[in-house]
This record gives sequence, C-alpha cells and structure tokens, in this order.
Amino acid sequence: MGPTLYTDRLQLREWRVEDAEAVFEIYRDPEVMHFLGDGKPVADLPTQQQWLTDRIAHYRNPEYKGLGPWAVVERDTKQVIGTMLLKQLPPTTDQIEIGWHLARRVWGKGYASEAGRVVLQYGFLDLALERIFAVIKPGNARSVAVARRIGMHLLERTNKYYGGEELDLYIADRE
Repeated sequence: MGPTLYTDRLQLREWRVEDAEAVFEIYRDPEVMHFLGDGKPVADLPTQQQWLTDRIAHYRNPEYKGLGPWAVVERDTKQVIGTMLLKQLPPTTDQIEIGWHLARRVWGKGYASEAGRVVLQYGFLDLALERIFAVIKPGNARSVAVARRIGMHLLERTNKYYGGEELDLYIADRE
C-alpha cells in the first residue's frame, strides 16, 4: 500500500478493518454501485468486513509496490467518505488504473478531483509511472467529468478489461 497522502481537505490513508461500517455505508448505496462491478450493492456488514479484510491483506503484499486502495477521509470531520485506487488494470500487470468511489452525500464537492490529482502526482513522481489509465462505464458522466478535471483524456472504447465489459478508457501521461 502507498503512503498517506494529503490535500487541503482530505487525507488518503490505508484502509483499516475498523473502517468497515463506513465502507458499508458507501457500497450499500445503489446509486454509488450503479456504475461499479455488477452494479449490486453490498448486502450486509459481515460481507463488507470480509471484503475489506481481504483487500487490506492483498495490498500489503510487497509485489504491489505502493499500489492499492486508500480510504478518503475528510480532514475536518475525520469521516471516511470514499476510496481512491491505484492498481493493476485487470487482466494486465503492467497497466495501472486510477479509480474513485465516493459516498453520495459528498458528490459535487470536488473531492474526487482533489484526491485524483494527488494520486496521479504520486503515481507519476513517486512510482515513476509513464501512464495511468481510468476505465469508465459508458454513461457515467460524473466519472468522465472527474477524469477530465484531473487531466485525463479519452483514448478509446474497449472491451479488453474486466472480462470483456465495454468501457471507455481514459489516459494520463507523465509530463
């Protein structure tokens, strides 16, 4: 897992098992889940706790070299409000994906763009990545807007990732 990152309003830190209730509040919301995975909200807190425990253990493996998910925390309130990701873009091991999932109650505050900028900077400067990708389901206008605000541009529509699902591939190159 990568280091703790900061913006004016946010702290991005490693997930903790005790964050499970906050994570469940995010991923049980059908509107948050609409464009994620199979679109189904997480069913219950024990399922969320197990998923979080597994993710924490998975990304502590040294092979991930600073990649993984961060908990997005409002610095003023100390509340977990979302997730930022910097991870291998499946099924590849050499393409790195940025992603963001935020609680609906904070949509429209600019948090995804704020966190996205600092994660891109970390990827380019600290990890020396040449390119970072984002995959966005067609119709997800909010995520497209975030990708554009953080300096990404549409490369193509593709079905190369995530089991052949049709996705829009955005890219940012190190400058």
